[in-house]
Amino acid sequence: MILPISIIIPVYNAEKYVHEALQSVINQSIPAAEIIVINDGSTDRTLEIIKNHEADIYFRNNKNQGLSATLNEGIQCSTQPYIAFLDADDVWAPHKLETQWQHFQQTPDIEISFGLVEQFISPELPEEIKAGIYCPSQSMRGFMKGTMLVRRTVFETAGLFDQSAILGDFIDWFARAQEKKILFECLNEVLLYRRLHRESLSGRHQHRKDFPRLLKKALDRRRQEL
Repeated sequence: MILPISIIIPVYNAEKYVHEALQSVINQSIPAAEIIVINDGSTDRTLEIIKNHEADIYFRNNKNQGLSATLNEGIQCSTQPYIAFLDADDVWAPHKLETQWQHFQQTPDIEISFGLVEQFISPELPEEIKAGIYCPSQSMRGFMKGTMLVRRTVFETAGLFDQSAILGDFIDWFARAQEKKILFECLNEVLLYRRLHRESLSGRHQHRKDFPRLLKKALDRRRQEL
């Protein structure tokens, strides 16, 4: 059995982690029909690692254009009726796709499925860096791309990711999906292991800077509907 799912993996300077991310996709309990990896202008060994990987991957190598543009390109390249996303430094649970696929079959009205996320400190970091990173001990609900399985028709309704967003792309997109009354669920199972490291923490800081602008856009849309 092969699931009718396109997996989209945007990569940028992820030489330390991309192999492990890809292995978590390849080792799914039921494989997906399509793996799309888009290199967003990496300057390290990311490109070499991907090219040397034995998996059947649809690969594109681009100049750097930013995360949202890379995600949108992946969506436009995809061919399957369901889409999943994985950041190149995170890892899926082995049953991730199978679990969500089964729930889609059992609840056909659902359009987006999420799951729990468990965070971990990247083991290669020096001890002094690890000591300064807060890592929650409990799993939590993961309303984020890495846990999501979504019908591709949702992008026709809610639109693609906002390419003006630096790192808050998902907040804006999910707000638009909710405004369109897209039905979603969050399964009570850990589906994603999210890596904490220096780059991910700096990304969270930028995410917070992006949030006020994205919140204003959401409020403006609601005012227009009144």
